[in-house]
Amino acid sequence: MSKKIKIAGVQLAGSADRERNLRRAGDLLDMAGARGARLAILPELWAYPWFVSVLNPEAEQYAEPVNGPLIGALSAKAAQLGLYVVVPFYELDEATGARYNSAALLDDHGQVKGVYRKVHVPQIPGWEERSYFTPGNLGFGVFETPAGKVGIQLGWDLLFPEGLRALALNGAELVVAPQAVTAANNDLWQRAAQAGAFANGLWVCRIGRVGSENGVAFSGASCCASPIGDLLSEPATGAEGISLWDIDLRAVALVRRDWPFLRDRRPEVYGPPTGKAEP
Repeated sequence: MSKKIKIAGVQLAGSADRERNLRRAGDLLDMAGARGARLAILPELWAYPWFVSVLNPEAEQYAEPVNGPLIGALSAKAAQLGLYVVVPFYELDEATGARYNSAALLDDHGQVKGVYRKVHVPQIPGWEERSYFTPGNLGFGVFETPAGKVGIQLGWDLLFPEGLRALALNGAELVVAPQAVTAANNDLWQRAAQAGAFANGLWVCRIGRVGSENGVAFSGASCCASPIGDLLSEPATGAEGISLWDIDLRAVALVRRDWPFLRDRRPEVYGPPTGKAEP
C-alpha cells in the first residue's frame, strides 16, 4: 500500500484586518484541498499583524482561547474540505491567564486534535516574544494524521536540536514548522531544517510568513526536507500562495535503517546538561 501523501504549505502575509486574513487563508485552503492535499499548514501568527516586533500591551487583545472564534472559523473550513489543518494562533489559557504562541491541529471533521505551545521563546530585536508569550508547557506531542505521525515546531524552536530529537523519539515521521523568518536569515533556517531532517530521519516542512511589516521583510521560502536532508523542490518565493509536497512515509524507516542515529544514541553516557540557561 502506498504511503505517499500530499501536504500543503500555505504562505500568507499577516495584517491588522482579521477578515482579510481569514478570507485569504480560506481561499488558499480551498486551493490546497482542490489539489488533493490531506494536511495543510498555515504560517506563524498569520492571523495578526507582526505585533511582536515592538512592545505594545494593546496587542494582548489578539489572544483568545482554543475554543475562540479564530479556531472556530478554521475548524469550519477544515470540516468543509475534509482537510487536516495546522493553525498557529495567539493562545489565551483562560484557566491561568497565561498566553502562548501556539498551533492547533484540526482534523478533517474540524475537531481540535491537539495543541502545541512554542517552547523556545526568543527575546531579540524584532522578536520581543517573551513580552507576550509564556514558554510552552505541553511538551513535544506527536499526533496521528493521514500524513503520518506529526509533530509541530514553531519559529525559533527549529534552531534547537532538542525539540526535533524529542519528537523523533516520540515517534514523529513528519515535523511541520510554521515560521516568520526574515529574508536576510532565510538560508540559516533552511540549513537547520535540512540538517534536522537528516539527523532524525524524518520529514521536516517549514512554512513561511510573507510580506513586510514594521521594517521586517519576511522570506516565505516554504520548503520540505526529506529524511535524508534533501529538498523535495526549490523553496517557494516570497509571495502568498501554496506549496504542494508529495511525501513518502516509507522513507522514514528506510533512512533510519541505513543511518541508525536514533538506535546508536548513548544517553547513559551523555550525563546531565552542564551549565545553566541564561535568564
